[in-house]
Amino acid sequence: MRTRIKPNDIDVPRDNPFQYDTLDRKESVKILARLIASMEGPAVLGIDADWGNGKTTFLRMLQRFLENGAVPVVSFNAWESDYVSDPFTAIATELTDRLGKRADATDQKARDRIEAGLQRAKAVIRARTPAIVQSLLAALPVVGKPLGEIVDGLRDSYVDERVSAYRDARKSVEEFKVALQDIADAVSADREHALLVVIIDELDRCRPSYAVELLEVAKHLFSVDGVVFVIAVNRGELAHSVQALYGSGFDARGYLGRFFDVDFRLPDPDRSRFVKELIEAVGIRAYLGRAADRSGAGELSTLESLLACFFGEPVVSLRTAARAIHHLGMVYAALADKRLVLGTTTAALVTLRTLDRELYYRFVGGRASDADVVDGIVEHLGENARVEHEREIAAFEAWIIASQQERDRGDSYGFGGSAHTPLMHRYTALAGDDAGKGGRPERQDERHAREVLNLVDVIHRDSRNYEGTKFEATVQRIELLSPELGEWRSAS
Repeated sequence: MRTRIKPNDIDVPRDNPFQYDTLDRKESVKILARLIASMEGPAVLGIDADWGNGKTTFLRMLQRFLENGAVPVVSFNAWESDYVSDPFTAIATELTDRLGKRADATDQKARDRIEAGLQRAKAVIRARTPAIVQSLLAALPVVGKPLGEIVDGLRDSYVDERVSAYRDARKSVEEFKVALQDIADAVSADREHALLVVIIDELDRCRPSYAVELLEVAKHLFSVDGVVFVIAVNRGELAHSVQALYGSGFDARGYLGRFFDVDFRLPDPDRSRFVKELIEAVGIRAYLGRAADRSGAGELSTLESLLACFFGEPVVSLRTAARAIHHLGMVYAALADKRLVLGTTTAALVTLRTLDRELYYRFVGGRASDADVVDGIVEHLGENARVEHEREIAAFEAWIIASQQERDRGDSYGFGGSAHTPLMHRYTALAGDDAGKGGRPERQDERHAREVLNLVDVIHRDSRNYEGTKFEATVQRIELLSPELGEWRSAS
């Protein structure tokens, strides 16, 4: 079985957009689609979600669902065009090119109307120059003032040729709006309520200056009846981009608020389900299932639970979790099919590396203990998560203890397993002979300590059946697939 370097995008079939909806977005898509259908436009709607929380897949499902309801949609990836200097030309060209392809699906009268609109729109695009567009955008921060005041201000602050450039740009944009209005009317199935949806994705990956200019363009230069823009953003990150342009004291959130007429926040997904399905997608389940000694198959449940515990928390973005699990999948794929594995060792170290890279390098380099790791990592989890995932946390701690034992001795887990570490000393004291005795109920911390120590004994016992997957070899496999190999070497 081959491993993809980049996992496939989630399939969104045209006839059933929600067939592979791993993040349970169906209801959110339907709510947003009803909201869009109720709009007359012009409007700009912002889809807000953190990086890696599935905005792109959500937009693809929304597009399919709208199109199945006869709503024309044009999608546009902003990041793929941020190398150009003029977002107006980029969006206008994408719109005209893609809308032109829809003429085949309409009647002759509509095709003629679309073609006429396209010709006028393309004439405007060809006539545009970046200098003219910049002249027009320069006036936009004072939107809300009468046009005469803007022109008067321009006369006072710019030479006559700049004023002329602004007037030319305004005239050209108005001509484009008329053409776009005709196209929107022609492609809409509802002749009395024209609706054209333009979806823009990946805005928060663009250069700050391009992202801001694109918002200006969408809000002001494409303000056409019946046209609704749906723009996916990470509002917090975009605010940082705006402050990078205008200074840290600039009210970036207030500034961004004027671009969006409607805000829509994606709900948190079912992260445990996401993690388990990603484990399947990157081939980890298949690899552990074919391990020569069958040990991998027995570890799959533990591995899934451990990753779902730590990567299922909101402090870790879905994109970060996906990268970590994909990294883990490549580590397994690089091993020979017959290689004996301790899959949970690798999973525990990749988890540590993802949650706190600096602490990971200190630990593998011998400058941090298992107690340091547990104190630094478990605090990432809220109190409810610590209670709900007590078993998984105990397993993680047991593997970290076993890793330090092997790291310090340089041999495999099964030999001389009595070596104590700082975390073992802590838990041995908690789980002493008097814990839970004399009629006193066992405290939660005592119970947890006893469970961790029992799991360490299980690891030592089971490791006798292995040829041995040593700590340094495991770290080396992880680091060979990362650009920070030098950090590991220097840490050692």
